[in-house]
Amino acid sequence: MRQLTVTAPRHVSWSEVPAPQLSGPRAALVRPIAIATCDFDHLIVSGAVGAPPPIAIGHELVAQVIEVGSAVRTLAPGDQVLVPFQIACGECQACRRGHTSACAAVPWLSCYGLGAMAGDWGGAAADLVRVPYADAMLVPLPPGLAPSDAAAMSCNVVDAYRCVGPQLAAHPGADVLIVAGAFANIALYCVAIARGLGAGRIDFVSQDSRLTERAARLGARIVSSAEELSEMDYPITVDASMDPALLSAAVRATARAGVCTISTMYASPDVQLPLFAMFERCITLHTGQPHARAFIDPVLELWRAGKLDLAPVVDAVLDWEDAPRAFSAGVGKLVCVRQ
Repeated sequence: MRQLTVTAPRHVSWSEVPAPQLSGPRAALVRPIAIATCDFDHLIVSGAVGAPPPIAIGHELVAQVIEVGSAVRTLAPGDQVLVPFQIACGECQACRRGHTSACAAVPWLSCYGLGAMAGDWGGAAADLVRVPYADAMLVPLPPGLAPSDAAAMSCNVVDAYRCVGPQLAAHPGADVLIVAGAFANIALYCVAIARGLGAGRIDFVSQDSRLTERAARLGARIVSSAEELSEMDYPITVDASMDPALLSAAVRATARAGVCTISTMYASPDVQLPLFAMFERCITLHTGQPHARAFIDPVLELWRAGKLDLAPVVDAVLDWEDAPRAFSAGVGKLVCVRQ
């Protein structure tokens, strides 16, 4: 079968690889019909992450079920499904608590599209993808939800939801601050979700004029620089920047008893936090991966209620054969759909 592979920084091409097989009675094989580029895909392709090639790229997808194991009860061949990017069994203590990014049945970081560092589960840009826990992982695609809009629910949309959804449930109508950078798509989805959930003011900081224009169209108020945040405080703040200075600004702008969520990651041990300011204000800081499978359900509820339009975040919908170009673009939210 064909699989899109990163062979070196900025080198992405189709390759022929053996097709995956059913791994057990709880497994399924699915055929991706829509795949989306994620902020992290752009970092992988550029070489910024340092993940060793070759990497079967892609982890945001909507797929059609092709084959299921003998123990699969909720799905059948032909079903169209959302596929969370993380591998989760659905039965361990962590999964039962909704902590599906910490599934005890597989090694940490087990997910699609990250190559050997994540267990070599394959990538979304392929003819077939193996899902080891079909009933636990796969979610039927609701009627009326376009695969091109839904593909990002595998990762970006649920990541954005964890940054603002539970927080706005605890503090309805609260003001939200989003500082954006490397995780631009997640930042935009944060705006869309916060608006759908009835946030108060949604302020957005970025030095990328293209990004701020998109955020403004989604309903955000643009703050021209991080320096302006020194006189502000927000019950809910989000760091999607991968910039230590912006992270620090977001933390300092978090109100007393507020919550700051870091969507991106900081690999350097030298990143500093204003710990005394956090102590003084009793700030809660969240970091780590989102619990992808657990957050798909509330995102779908928001969409069914007519409070979430995912289409405006997508820059372009391309043909499946344009996937090498999409994943090499280095920026934007691009979706490739199989005809």
